[in-house]
Amino acid sequence: MLLWTAVASAIHTALPPRHVAPRTGQPLRCQEGEIDLASASAEIPPSELAKAWRREEKGGELAEALKGCPLYMVGCGSRRTSLAKILSRRLPRYREFDVPTLIVSTYNAIAGGDDPCTSTGQLCEREPIDDVGQLNRLVLDQVQSYTRTVVSAWEGAVTAADYRMMQQGIVLHIVEEPSAELSAVSSETIEQWQLGYDEADVAFTLDADVPTDDAAFQLMQDVLQFIKDNPGKSAEWKAKADAAQRPEKADA
Repeated sequence: MLLWTAVASAIHTALPPRHVAPRTGQPLRCQEGEIDLASASAEIPPSELAKAWRREEKGGELAEALKGCPLYMVGCGSRRTSLAKILSRRLPRYREFDVPTLIVSTYNAIAGGDDPCTSTGQLCEREPIDDVGQLNRLVLDQVQSYTRTVVSAWEGAVTAADYRMMQQGIVLHIVEEPSAELSAVSSETIEQWQLGYDEADVAFTLDADVPTDDAAFQLMQDVLQFIKDNPGKSAEWKAKADAAQRPEKADA
């Protein structure tokens, strides 16, 4: 019971805060005064405004095509979570969950002590990989109850049990170099994880010199193409999402 309570508490604290958009034409207040949105927009180059609009439109198109089903990002690179955050902001009514962070915070809540873990790499150094994997599945079980999510999976989420949970949506392998935070994980384990990522629906290479926002735009197009290539799955995704959906507040 303690473990489930800690997992549920970690999920609750990870939910993004609510935001109330300012009324159109009203100045936006900040610590240094007021910003006139119309004047601020006029200073943005037209090409940048056009780019922003295209990305917003593509996000709306993808959200409509997803029909509420989640996106799961697997991989062992360091920019996967940043990509997930940006993608979730592009998709209307979607939220982002960072499973590695939830695993670490849940472990710290259970273990206590004066030397908390700061990364899943450090956690794998302290605890057996199989135990970390079990904690990962407990967190995933909580996360998958939500619809309209972009989920950064734990680096080791490659087992059949992990994929059974993640394949209620679309699994995206974000291909990049392993994170330095995983230095405590053996190279053999990393290689096993990378083989497991081959089960993902979409593989996307995240080049080190490409801005994350540009990568998110390209990824949206790749996911849209995958949906178009697999039209028969749309009804299945929607049915699973509807069945799993929790009652949500009106402003969620």
